[in-house]
Amino acid sequence: MDAGTLLIVIPARGGSKGLPRKNARTLGDLPLLGWTAEAVRHSGLDAHCLLSTDDAEIAAIGASVGLEAPFLRPEELATDQAGAAGVALHALDWLESTRGIRADALMWLQPTSPFRSPALLAQAVQHLRDNAGLDARLDAVVGVKSIYRTLGTLFMADTDGRLAPVQRQAEEITR
Repeated sequence: MDAGTLLIVIPARGGSKGLPRKNARTLGDLPLLGWTAEAVRHSGLDAHCLLSTDDAEIAAIGASVGLEAPFLRPEELATDQAGAAGVALHALDWLESTRGIRADALMWLQPTSPFRSPALLAQAVQHLRDNAGLDARLDAVVGVKSIYRTLGTLFMADTDGRLAPVQRQAEEITR
């Protein structure tokens, strides 16, 4: 994958059960999508970047922060059951069938991780390019972050909107 073609896909569907319309919301002084757009812009990556959404409002928000949303994702790829693979393949197929560009690599950037470092995006692609190939075992790079709390101190909203622990503790934690 020396100087291969990179496609960056930013998936942002309109429906969200946990936080309704989260991908259309603002975080600080930017729309949520704006943080990802800025990270890509400042990464220096030479890539095709597509916003994949099923929602016209989210597409317009994406366009307002410089993202390209040239299609609306089909309904079957915008359900709770739709997987990332189908959405990624749809974007890859669209790029090849409409622009004649075949991507050699794909970067998947969830807009709900807004505080990513542009430098780390570039490092991830460089790491993949340096270590991928027919003889290499590396075909993916995944960015993760250590959780800084125990599951016993994390909470989620239940169906009534009340906070409930993610995992109930067998014993009380003494602080």
